[in-house]
Amino acid sequence: MHNCRDYSVRNDDYDAEVCLYCNTFLEVACTDPTCYFCVGRPLRPYPQDIHKIILQQLAANTHLGVGTNAWLKFLTTFED
Repeated sequence: MHNCRDYSVRNDDYDAEVCLYCNTFLEVACTDPTCYFCVGRPLRPYPQDIHKIILQQLAANTHLGVGTNAWLKFLTTFED
């Protein structure tokens, strides 16, 4: 499995750390009803089509060929 911290980046749209690999927020949203960043925050930081592109870039960075068995195995290690 992976370590989310290895794939964490700051998402400025939601002012939170996110895991690019599993497309989850690594920080809990605050409870302030007037917070610009947390009000209306989605369950996942990126829409599925954008997340697929991110995964393709991660695969390229780890030298996995898109469409290969290694790529398919890579995709099965996460769930949307």
